[in-house]
Amino acid sequence: MQETRALSAGLQSRAQMRGLAIRDSAPFLVGLAAALMLVAPRRVSGGTNDAGSPVPFEREAAVVLRARCVRCHGADEASGGLRLDSFDAVRRGGERGPVVLPGNSSASLLMRKILRVDKPAMPPRVPLSSSEIRSLRVWIDGGAAR
Repeated sequence: MQETRALSAGLQSRAQMRGLAIRDSAPFLVGLAAALMLVAPRRVSGGTNDAGSPVPFEREAAVVLRARCVRCHGADEASGGLRLDSFDAVRRGGERGPVVLPGNSSASLLMRKILRVDKPAMPPRVPLSSSEIRSLRVWIDGGAAR
């Protein structure tokens, strides 16, 4: 909070030095605040939300899996016998067995593939972003809840 106030104060003084009224800077400040909220780390630990309950599949994992994985691991094509398009399919796993070990993301095959520890790495061309990886890790470490 203090960082935000300091940033705001700094922007205000710069605006005043340039002869701009604060109301002229409002759209810029709103945009800056929105950008900072997008890149600020979320306070999620141990796979639970702010209320302390497990993070649900649909809120974290499903968003990433549907956007990045179901093209090759969905209903139309299930590479390696693995479907990642629903909670039940993810928990069922594929030809190599379970891909998620609830509560243990570091030992989960899904995480080992997307972190490029195990080969072939997934997805094969463009790796997941750090926020996508964090979403999956939080869900798995929280017990991979429905």
